[in-house]
Amino acid sequence: MTSKQVNFTGGRISIKRDVGAVTEYVLSIHLTQVELAELLGSVVNVRTLTTQAQRAQKRAIQKEEKARKEATDKQISDFLELGRALVRDHDRHHALGMPYGKILRQLVRDYGVSQQRAVSLITFARKQDRQERDSQIINLFSEGISKAEIARNVGCSVPTVTNVIAVHERRQLQLGGAK
Repeated sequence: MTSKQVNFTGGRISIKRDVGAVTEYVLSIHLTQVELAELLGSVVNVRTLTTQAQRAQKRAIQKEEKARKEATDKQISDFLELGRALVRDHDRHHALGMPYGKILRQLVRDYGVSQQRAVSLITFARKQDRQERDSQIINLFSEGISKAEIARNVGCSVPTVTNVIAVHERRQLQLGGAK
């Protein structure tokens, strides 16, 4: 859970000492509706707030959503970075002729992840790279560049370019037929 902080411009905090059988301290926080909306965000009932407080509440909710999206994007980026590092090391070991099981054990030792985690990160990174490559191929083809030229630019074979374009065109036909 994220912590919240509000700057008090119109509010105030007071501490009062109540002496009785037991000494108690009472903390009173006096907030304007705007400060309350900023602090509590989506918890406050919108109908009871002033227009200014409603705007502050919307800003607070948007800020929370943006922070959540940034955290998710950062996590995906970190996963992808680690996955690509695992792929590089995997491919390097594979080029040396090391068997798959031994490669996986080596990656687990080097990166301190479980075998299942290493496999899922490698799979995720390869899938992302393949999607980026396919997107680049489709964009270049839509610009009118030849398949051979695309293959040279992207660094893959002409049959790969042909397959990617064929799959893309089939999907476009299916989408057009479904409408």
